[in-house]
Amino acid sequence: MKKKNLLISMACIVIVFIASFLLINNNQNKESSENLEEVSIRLKWLDQAQFSGYYVANSKGYYKENGLDVKINSGGPNISPIQMVANGTDDFGITSGNQIILAREQGIPVVAIAVVYQKSPISIVSLKNKNISNPEDLINKVE
Repeated sequence: MKKKNLLISMACIVIVFIASFLLINNNQNKESSENLEEVSIRLKWLDQAQFSGYYVANSKGYYKENGLDVKINSGGPNISPIQMVANGTDDFGITSGNQIILAREQGIPVVAIAVVYQKSPISIVSLKNKNISNPEDLINKVE
């Protein structure tokens, strides 16, 4: 009988310990969620594969681990990420380097904070009849 009472007492202590742990852990998760800084990021185009890293990081909780509650907003044909950041609609925007330069020239106080691609997908094009096939061919070609 003593053994049975001892086992029941031990089981109760374990259950109370587990319940306490779960309750404390749940409260800590609520508190950490409440302390997250809400930020938004504006994509430069509609949702597509090139933006998957942002969504994966969000779904895996990487932003939350760093104190951020990130809302990802799609771009589109008539949406300028620079304007959305400049007018306060979004905190961050995805755009190309040339757009940053143009915005700065117009007096919009945006700054580039990261480069996502190692190589820029922007290229220089020319008409075939100009006989420009490599960068050296651009020398003295100002018209």
